[in-house]
Amino acid sequence: MATWSIEFEPWSVVWTNLLLGVSAGATFVPMVTMALATVQRSLHTQALTFLFLVTNTGKALGVAGSFVLHTRLQQINHAVLSENVSLTNERLRQLAIPES
Repeated sequence: MATWSIEFEPWSVVWTNLLLGVSAGATFVPMVTMALATVQRSLHTQALTFLFLVTNTGKALGVAGSFVLHTRLQQINHAVLSENVSLTNERLRQLAIPES
């Protein structure tokens, strides 16, 4: 989906959603089955609630970690790219910068 533009085919959306649905079902059902395999039947509700809590916490930590990593790498890239930008740099003086 990252390569989609404004002009995309409707079949692409259908195919992608079908693939996402099948893959989510293929991972979710075995995960729940394995998590509840050794738990007593009377505790399935609490165990499933705890499983969702752990899953959502893991997702949140993953998103936060990738955001922190992206932000940090963006700062590093900005510092590296801007260290040569100054009024005394002869290469930059010769560039034609458009006035806008």
